[in-house]
Formats: sequence, C-alpha cells, structure tokens
Amino acid sequence: MSGSILDRNDERHSPLWRKRIGDIGFWGAVSIIILVGIGVRVWFLDYPMRYDESYFFLRYSAKSPFFIVTHFSHVFHTLCVQFVARWIGSSPATIRLPAFAAGAAVIPLTGWLAWLMTHRRSVVALAMIAVGGSSMLVEYSTNARGYSMLAMFATLAMILTVHLSEHPRRRWPWVVWGLIGSFGAFAHLTMVFPMVATGAALVAHAVVAGSQSRDRGLLIRGLLVGTAVWVACSLLLFAPTLLTQGVGYYGECITMCKAYLSKDLNENGGMFVALWYAFWRHATTTWTVVVLVGLGVYAITAIGRFSRRHILPGTMLVVLPLCIWLFDVPMVPRGWMFLFPLIFVCAAAGVVSLARLFPPGSRSVCTALLLGGATFGGAATLSRVARATYLCTWDHELVDAEPILAECERFGMDRCALIMRYSPATDYYARERHLSRPLRRVQPETSRVFVVEDTLRSLSDLWNESTHGYEEFGPPRLHRTLSRSRLYAIDRVTDHVARK
Repeated sequence: MSGSILDRNDERHSPLWRKRIGDIGFWGAVSIIILVGIGVRVWFLDYPMRYDESYFFLRYSAKSPFFIVTHFSHVFHTLCVQFVARWIGSSPATIRLPAFAAGAAVIPLTGWLAWLMTHRRSVVALAMIAVGGSSMLVEYSTNARGYSMLAMFATLAMILTVHLSEHPRRRWPWVVWGLIGSFGAFAHLTMVFPMVATGAALVAHAVVAGSQSRDRGLLIRGLLVGTAVWVACSLLLFAPTLLTQGVGYYGECITMCKAYLSKDLNENGGMFVALWYAFWRHATTTWTVVVLVGLGVYAITAIGRFSRRHILPGTMLVVLPLCIWLFDVPMVPRGWMFLFPLIFVCAAAGVVSLARLFPPGSRSVCTALLLGGATFGGAATLSRVARATYLCTWDHELVDAEPILAECERFGMDRCALIMRYSPATDYYARERHLSRPLRRVQPETSRVFVVEDTLRSLSDLWNESTHGYEEFGPPRLHRTLSRSRLYAIDRVTDHVARK
C-alpha cells in the first residue's frame, strides 16, 4: 500500500493522530487546487470578447426570455446570461459568470468522480490538478457559451452513474439522473451523447450483475424510471420551441451546424486530429508524458484485470464514437470537453497504479517522487496556461475591437469611417459604448478613414482602388500597433495631386 499522505487505504490500522494529519493534508491540498484553478479562470474572465460569444450574446442573450426559449436550442445557459446581463451588467466578465461558475464547479466534481471510481486520495488530487489546468476547460470557463455547463452536467451524470451502479435501490437518485440529463440538454444539446453513454454503462452493469438478479432488476427498473424522467422533462423544457417553431426547426439548425462544423474540422485535419491538438494545448512535455503513461497503465490494468469500476470509461470509449458515427455528427474539440474530467481521472488512476511496480521497501518514497513529478508537470502546465496572452480556439481571432472603437470615438465617430474584417465583437463593444454604425462607408463628411490590418486581411486587401472614396484620401500611415492587428489612419486630401 502507498504511504502517501494523500492516499491512505490502511486508515483503520493507522494511529488516530496520523489519520487526522492525513485528513488535514488532503483537504488542504484539495482546497489549494480548487482556489488555484478558480484563480486562473478569474484571470481570463475580463479578456476581450471572442467571435462566437459576441455573436450569440447579440443574437440571443440580449433578447427577451420569450425569444430565447422559442428561438434557440442551448436555452438554459442563454437564459442565465440574459439574467445576469439584465440585473448585473453586460460587461465581458459579467456575461461570462454562468460559464465561469459551471467551469469552476467541474474541478471539485472531478474530484468527487475520482473518489467514487477509485477511493484513492492521490487520484482525487491529481485529477483535480489536471482539470484545473486544462487549457480548453479554462478557456470555456471564461467563454460565454454553454460548453462548461455541458461539462458540469456530464460530470454530474457520470458521478450518479457510478453511485447508482453500486446503490441501485434508492429511487430518487434515478430521478435526479434524469433531471440532470434534461437540464444538461437544455444547456447544450450535446448532452444527449453522455446521457446515452452513461445509460449504456448502467445497462452493462446490469449485464455483469450475473447471479445477483435483484441488483439486475433494480438497475433495469431504475434506468427505465430515469430515462422516462429525462425524456419527459426534456420535452417539457423544449415545448415552447417545438410549439412555435416545429420539429423542423431543429433539423434546420443541425443541418446548418453540420455544414459549418465540418468545414472547421476539415481545415484542422479532421475530428480526432483537432481534438488531439486541443487536448494538449499549452501542455508541457512532462505533463504529456504523465497523462499518456497514466492512460496506458489504466488501459492495461482494465484489460488484464477488468472489474466493474472499468465499465463506465470502457462504455464511454465505445458508445460515444459509435453514436457520433451513426448520427454523422462533426464534433469539434469543444464538443468533446465533457469527456476531459473522466479522461484525467483514468490517467491519474493509472499513474497511482504504477506504485505497485515498486519494491515494498521503497514503495512509499517512489510513490511520493512519482506523485511529486506528476504534480510538478500539472503545475507547470497550469502556469503556462496562466501566462498565455489570450485563450482562444481560433488563432486568428480579432481581439482589438474595443481599443479600435476607442480610437474612432476619440477622433469623432461622425467624422471617420472604419474599415476592418467583420467581427461580432465590434458590434458588441459598439453596443457597450452606445455607438451607432461603427462600420461605416466613406461619407462626404468623412475626414479620416481607419483601416485595421490583421492576420487574415492585409492593408491592400481592405484599402485599394476599388474601395469607395479611395481617390479622395492620402496615403495610409501607421497610427497604432495593437496586440493582433495594426491600425492605419488615412486622411482626406482636397488636392488629388497630393496623393502622388
């Protein structure tokens, strides 16, 4: 057995003072991990708005609750954003609070899942470190979309799945399992996939129950109850949209999303290539090796000595790709994030299992060194995430809309025109500044044109002979260099010879 202060399976035979020290050390470590994970997320909470979150805020969250429940599919998160924007404010940090709260909750929920699956404190701590420092999980904890809520509800569903597989007698946890599935789908429709996978895991538990026919019957009965609650509650929550838009509305949304997401995946090497790079984004080499070795050891252990605790990850591994293949769903990396907590729990369990390979006499020291190295790798990855200039899945995100509008406002919005690549973030910041028509064509009263050159649009692409009013302005001059763009100022000239 490991002698680590985070992993005492022999507490019954330990002195009381040692057990209390172990408890204090464990809960102290857990508290620090949670606080550090939340702190990293707070750091990115007020960063410039991204394309998608700006678009969905202006298109849905800024509208009335009735419009949201009748015109959108990811309703719950959008209603939360609408509520905080109405009663607290619509600054970037404010409208990200629902996603932030859900993303922060994923850290302790992962620890809970790790404890139920392994009953090892060291696995709990290591899995929480991994989730707390995951670049994708940090990004979407500070992105006003519904993906962090998806991860939270999916982790809750997996926690209940593990609990119900061991204690199927009680009925109210089955009802809660169904309610979690319905509210998770109300936050993001992708919740259907983890619910189907966890349901399949419960079926697998019923199959392996063997001679324990009573447990098998309880599992099947409970699963029927939970599924009925899930379906009925989901239909009730989506009734406004179904009654006003019809079933075909969802078909049109799915078709549009498939076209858009398939293009995105093709540009990034395909579904699993994109997921691979997203999963390891900002990860150090040490941390990459730790996670890969941990997953490898866990897989070997599961194959060699398969037990009921391996059913959930094994079923998820088989059922999720099968569902996505059958329904032809182009899952972008952010859609897979609900699986990250389970992956990190399995990796942490594999790392801790390596302690069994050490000689009994040096097992405690070797385990401490192993866990210390893994913790260092996770901390280094978290530090790299915290030092990132901007967390965004799309490398060409235009993040300078606010300072660009500030320059236009300083000069005078009625006397200038702004030419730049379109981004909903520009409309968002214009709304926050109460500015109208920030992207204007050149008018007779325009005395200066601001042109924004970024990573996708050069100055010549935006300002050339085909641009309206080009011949009336002088040569462009660099006005200001921003984080991901350059702002050029072009003043009107009355004498066309001056242009030469």
